[in-house]
Amino acid sequence: MTINDLAVGHSAQIARIDLLSPHAPRLLEIGFVPGTEITLLARAPLGEPLLLQLRRHTLMLRKSEAQSVLLEEKHL
Repeated sequence: MTINDLAVGHSAQIARIDLLSPHAPRLLEIGFVPGTEITLLARAPLGEPLLLQLRRHTLMLRKSEAQSVLLEEKHL
């Protein structure tokens, strides 16, 4: 599951970053590290960019960048 699969308003923990992705270094630098909780706040009308809450920061990612962030699936 990636950020692209997350529903608006839902949260998940980052499991890992695809280190083969060209976006990996930047994502790690801005705080996308395993164990961090993220929340998808909104999607733009055409599906991107994605508005995310990461710790106390609000930021936007393109779908191609979000595809590199793998999330832990929550088991109820």
